[in-house]
Amino acid sequence: MNKSACTKLLDEAVRTLQQAKSIHDDLEEYYIGAMDFDRVNASAESLILEISKRLSVENDNG
Repeated sequence: MNKSACTKLLDEAVRTLQQAKSIHDDLEEYYIGAMDFDRVNASAESLILEISKRLSVENDNG
């Protein structure tokens, strides 16, 4: 692959990432106000505890 082709592909990748970030930011305007972060954090903590318990049991069994 030549340098020109690499540069074009890299430029296209950067443009695509910029577009994705812009879309993400637009969507975030809608859902950020409706997000229940306390509930998300509680769910995450519960999941972490469950994973930790399962890993502990696996390590104990060997």
